[in-house]
Amino acid sequence: LKKYLMCVKDGGTTVSTYDTYILESDVMTGPWKLVSSLMKFGPQAYFVNIPSKFISKDGRTMWLCYAANFRCSLKPDPPGSVYGMNLQEITLLPSTAKVKPNPLDAKDNVARTAKVSASSCYAGYAALGAIDGVVGGFPGDTDNEWATNGEKNTGRLRLDWESEQIVDRIWLFDRPNTHADQITSGVLVFSDGTEIEVGALPDDAKKGMEIKFAAKKITWVEFRITGCKPTTENVGMSEIAVFLSPK
Repeated sequence: LKKYLMCVKDGGTTVSTYDTYILESDVMTGPWKLVSSLMKFGPQAYFVNIPSKFISKDGRTMWLCYAANFRCSLKPDPPGSVYGMNLQEITLLPSTAKVKPNPLDAKDNVARTAKVSASSCYAGYAALGAIDGVVGGFPGDTDNEWATNGEKNTGRLRLDWESEQIVDRIWLFDRPNTHADQITSGVLVFSDGTEIEVGALPDDAKKGMEIKFAAKKITWVEFRITGCKPTTENVGMSEIAVFLSPK
């Protein structure tokens, strides 16, 4: 392809997650342009490189080589990332290739722009984890979820907006751990005075629950947890998404 590829790792301490970037240039001295950003890849990948002997003849398929997860308690992401030599096969796509968008990152998910508050937060967790556009959390990156401080059927998460929003559906994702915490019932309370009761959320966060309703004009919404699995220790959520009405 007559291109140079550069792999860059950006991270903090030896116990934090790292971001990886792949750049391309026509000449080794640059300028360089972004090909792909792999946020929290590994999620602690380092020494990221593409061995030249591991590139296909057409220059489009190759193997990404790295070490990962010095903090061995981290959940591999992508699968197979361990504290050792890792190889992941990658393919370069033409710039015209269509990439399926993430609806949680879409502009009509106004949860991302809300001011979020919670009834409590477990040490090391924050309410922001529930609106970061990522469905994740313990045993992976705890930054991607909200967990209460010992609450069970009393947890509350609230989103406030500075201006009125017209919305017609909400997605709710439980915490991803399956051994303990699960929301079994709750109620959505809106600033217009209406309420919607919610049943049990899928326990592993691989799927969310979608709540559809007639378009509402609101300035805030609060999810109040009213029930949980008996083994629950710190009830919480991986993600909440609130979508604008298309009409």
